[in-house]
Parts: sequence; structure tokens; C-alpha cells
Amino acid sequence: MGKVFYAFCVLATLCIFYLFYVNKLTSLEDLNPEAMDAPITVYLLEKAKAEGIGFDDYLKTDPIVLNLIEEDHAWMHAYVGMMKFKYFASQGPLTVFLYYPFITLYGLSNQAVAMYSVFYFGLTMLVLWYLLHKTYGKWHPFPALWLIMGNLIWLIHIKTAYVVWMPSALLLSLEALCLYMYMTHGGKRWLFLCGSVLGMLYLVAWITIAFGA
Repeated sequence: MGKVFYAFCVLATLCIFYLFYVNKLTSLEDLNPEAMDAPITVYLLEKAKAEGIGFDDYLKTDPIVLNLIEEDHAWMHAYVGMMKFKYFASQGPLTVFLYYPFITLYGLSNQAVAMYSVFYFGLTMLVLWYLLHKTYGKWHPFPALWLIMGNLIWLIHIKTAYVVWMPSALLLSLEALCLYMYMTHGGKRWLFLCGSVLGMLYLVAWITIAFGA
């Protein structure tokens, strides 16, 4: 009976994840406009590489960039006075690498942005499941994950798909897992992993660390 109920809980978790976050994913249209900044940056970096010229020089010639500057010059330079695509390429360099597989598979599209957000959210749920399983036992992760996946705030943040949210959630969950393993098992390797995850978090979203501090 215990195995059957456990299998039911696993199935229920997968169904909730599918219905809330995967179903009709390809038709997702309510993205945050800023969610497209990072994938466009990846796209432009690839175009500059193909042309064999520097990123700064390419931004001065690309028709997409020139059109955006013409439409709203102030907004294009809203990030600390730097053109937004240069900002994402330099201030959050790891997000560029995180996006590459999705741009390669889906091109510059809403689907690439949506898949990026849902993929890293799914990894976050796996890490949280493992952490809760280690700390509280095999039954406790399920209600916790159901509450997270059914939470409107999480749903809104994932559907709007801003570039730093889900990778930051994943890395924060990994940081918690590494700290737990260090507390329970000791060993310098877990401290090294904690520092490594914190460094990756800084490269994805330095502002996450700033707010956390």
C-alpha cells in the first residue's frame, strides 16, 4: 500500500507540473518584454561571431538594434547608461551560456524563453525534492512541492520568464543543499561547492546576492 501511495504522489506531482507549467507552453504569449533581452543578446552575439567583428561594432549595424534605438533611445540605455545588450553580455555573463541551448534548439522565439524558464524551474523542483527527502523523509517533499507549484507568485514569475529568476532559484536551492550536506557530513569539499555555487549565482544575478546581503 505504501508503494502504491508513493507512486500516486509522484504521479500527482508530475501532473501538477505538466498542467501548470508545460501544458500550452508553446502558445505562451504573456511574457515580460524584458524577458527577451537576454535571448536577443545571445542571438546578437552569434551574429557578431558569424560576421567576425566585435560585439560593440556589430551593435552599431544590426537592424534590430537600430530599430529599437530609434523607437526608444532612453530605454535602450537604461541599464547604468550601457546599451542593454552590452549590459547582459557583461553583467550577467553566465545567463548567456545558460540560454545558448534554447536559442540553438528553438531560435529567437517565445518558445525558447518559455522553455528556458520552465526547464530551470523543473531542475529547482528536483533539487528541493532531494533536499526535503534528505532532511524530513520521503513523504514530506510532496506537499511542499505541491504548495510551491500551486503558488500564484511562482506561477506568475515563471510565466513572465525574466532571465535571472529561475536560474537564481535553482542556484539558491543548490546552495541550501550544499550547506545541509556540510552541516551533516562535514568536509571541505562541501564548503568548496558552496563557494562555487555562490560564484555562479553572482555571475547569473549579482543583484540576488546584493539583496540577500
